[in-house]
Amino acid sequence: MSTTVTAERHAFDPDHYLDCRQPGWEIYEDRGLVRFERPLGSTSALVYVDGDCTELLQALHPRMGRSIVAGR
Repeated sequence: MSTTVTAERHAFDPDHYLDCRQPGWEIYEDRGLVRFERPLGSTSALVYVDGDCTELLQALHPRMGRSIVAGR
């Protein structure tokens, strides 16, 4: 029997992601660990980052307590 663990996904505003984007992140995008998606019933897209992408998450999470993480 095998167990599958799904990493948590974090949602961000696409503009915030693109403002923070760094060279080398295309590796994560090509692997499908970073995806631009529009949730059902939503009129705007979000960027979903896999929880295993710690380098990206550290760069994307706001400093000084300001929240940029997209809410739904």
